[in-house]
Amino acid sequence: MTKPTVTIHTLPGSTDTDGAGESLRDTIETGLVGGERTVPGERAEDEEWAYTRTVSPLIHYDADGLNYYALDLSKPELERVLGDLDTEYGASLARVSRVGLHADYDAGLKLAKEGKLAALSGGDGARPHHFAFIGTSLGNFSREDAGAFLKSIPLRAGVDRLVLGLDGRPPAGEEGKRKVETAYNDPAGKGRAFEEHGWVVVRRELGLAPDTSIEWANRYNEPLGRHECYYRVKEEQTLHLPNRNVDVHLAKGELLHVEWSIKWSYDEAIALFTGAGLRVVQSWKAPTSEYRVWVLEKAA
Repeated sequence: MTKPTVTIHTLPGSTDTDGAGESLRDTIETGLVGGERTVPGERAEDEEWAYTRTVSPLIHYDADGLNYYALDLSKPELERVLGDLDTEYGASLARVSRVGLHADYDAGLKLAKEGKLAALSGGDGARPHHFAFIGTSLGNFSREDAGAFLKSIPLRAGVDRLVLGLDGRPPAGEEGKRKVETAYNDPAGKGRAFEEHGWVVVRRELGLAPDTSIEWANRYNEPLGRHECYYRVKEEQTLHLPNRNVDVHLAKGELLHVEWSIKWSYDEAIALFTGAGLRVVQSWKAPTSEYRVWVLEKAA
């Protein structure tokens, strides 16, 4: 059987991360010379290990078929994942049109807001759109910015829906704290290896050989309801920033901020959605964690 052609569109105005090392290097250098030293760990990890999450149970078949648009910063990953859909599901996806959007969030949402998605697949722009963010990326926004991002999603009242994954805030106390920290720093060391790989990418972008001069550190900040990731400098060192042609001194024991991940209690999530003009259609909570999937729509 001949596989359908995978169509990839690079959207104008997006941040191109494929082969655009200068863009990532600029981000790294800007963070390292700031008042609070910041390393774009998640961005650096995604440069190497990015992938598009595809949730096949959400694919709905009707008389008109379905158009599936996958958004990712990495064009090779779009090609790989959309190709894997054909390999794994084959003829069962015959009525599903797959289109890759090589872009960042802003460019992808702009395209949807302008009503131009259908033109990429020859579909009907009046059909319902279902936006899916199954991962927990919203947790990387501040609490204020999370609401602004949700407001920016172009949902039509009574027509479109948003499927959103969100990490819940555990009950206060040592058990909840341990639960969050262990989720990121698992006994098998997979989380640590993933995070520390970001440092390998940072050094590569700066033209430096890999080393073990940092170690990953994490903690759950219970009062603020957020998990915090850092690189702890194990030995005093100086990094040269080639774009700026300056040296940055890192002291032993210094913490380099990598990322924060906000956790939302049920009531906080409801307040977030209400403030963004959304209402809850349905939600499901994972049986052994605080992770929850929400189905949302624009309030009338």
